Amino acid sequence: MHYRLLPEAQRDLDDIWLYVARESSSIETADAQIDALTAMFLLVSSHPRIGRTWDQGLRLGLRRIPVGDYLVI
Repeated sequence: MHYRLLPEAQRDLDDIWLYVARESSSIETADAQIDALTAMFLLVSSHPRIGRTWDQGLRLGLRRIPVGDYLVI
């Protein structure tokens, strides 16, 4: 399956990478965090009903999946 990121989501990933790289002083750690998030995007694109429901979010029917310190919604 495939997924497509909105420009805002890509900026979020860029910001996450920069934050993790700075806080950990490790490019490898930042790369690993982004790899984990993008791997989850692929999994969700194949199995859109995985994760816990999150109806108090932006709209009904959303699901959330923790990936490290972040949530994929």
